[in-house]
Amino acid sequence: EIAAIAAAKGGRKQLHLGGKPVSGTENAWNVVFSPDGKHWAALCAESPSAWVVVDGKKQQDYTSVRDLAFTSDSAKCVYVAETGVKKFVVINGQEDAGNNLIHVGPILSKKGGHVAYSAGEMMGRLHIHYDGQVLPERYNNFNLALSPDGSHFVYYAANDAVSTELIVDGKVKGTAASFGGETIFSPDSKYVATNARPPKGDGALFINGEFLPYPPGMGYPRPLGFTVD
Repeated sequence: EIAAIAAAKGGRKQLHLGGKPVSGTENAWNVVFSPDGKHWAALCAESPSAWVVVDGKKQQDYTSVRDLAFTSDSAKCVYVAETGVKKFVVINGQEDAGNNLIHVGPILSKKGGHVAYSAGEMMGRLHIHYDGQVLPERYNNFNLALSPDGSHFVYYAANDAVSTELIVDGKVKGTAASFGGETIFSPDSKYVATNARPPKGDGALFINGEFLPYPPGMGYPRPLGFTVD
């Protein structure tokens, strides 16, 4: 289908699909299709409210709405909404408990319908959210990454201003310096590589659950990627 946001002469903006106006989409500002083309979502706003209409059904009013998108499997419509001091990640019309800060994301997996983000009451009190699972509160978290199929998630979590841990699928695998390092996944999502320190020893490459010490004199290597197989 072809979507357009247009205004009749002297009228308000409205979503048109296939050249026909869609009832209930007055004051539309943006529209997105699901990857399979079967669903659409329009972001509408008229001060002081903003809302989303999905497949013709209006969702809740908020003060503002951003980051409207569908997951790659087309099963979930995701956006960030704000009312007062609270910010919500809304998935298929269902909002989370709400936080004062959304630190990172939402991040959508390249395949499937997985969603991850970092949120909390303030810097110093942050949680990672992954598919409805809320990980323990930490002082901070960095470099949140999803595998291509979304079945694995990796991030670095700080207990305080100086200590950082590598977290893989919710479990502590090692420690790291500063903000940790870049995480890369293999195309089939089975393998992960990043930098971390084992429970005993110096910095190493963390590849597939094993720590491989840096070669002498190499310094701090950066994983570049996996082969396509």
